[in-house]
Amino acid sequence: MIRRKIELDATSKAKLSTLFGVSIQNVSQALSYKRNSANAARIREAALQNGGRMLKIEVEETPRTVKVLNSKGEVVKAVVMEKQMTL
Repeated sequence: MIRRKIELDATSKAKLSTLFGVSIQNVSQALSYKRNSANAARIREAALQNGGRMLKIEVEETPRTVKVLNSKGEVVKAVVMEKQMTL
């Protein structure tokens, strides 16, 4: 799986937060693609135009063991998940 992230210095993040009227945390989440609103897309575009660098990070997915419990909370079985489930 490939993750994307835009790297930008703290001063520029502060300028973007003032420009877009959002918190620095909101800018950071937009740059790490944790937010996907229209405003987040504009923040990413402005960051790239103001010296930001696009990083593509390859993340290796490791299998996860998930425990299936009964109504008493006892482990019934363990299942190995190859891909991460999303709801």
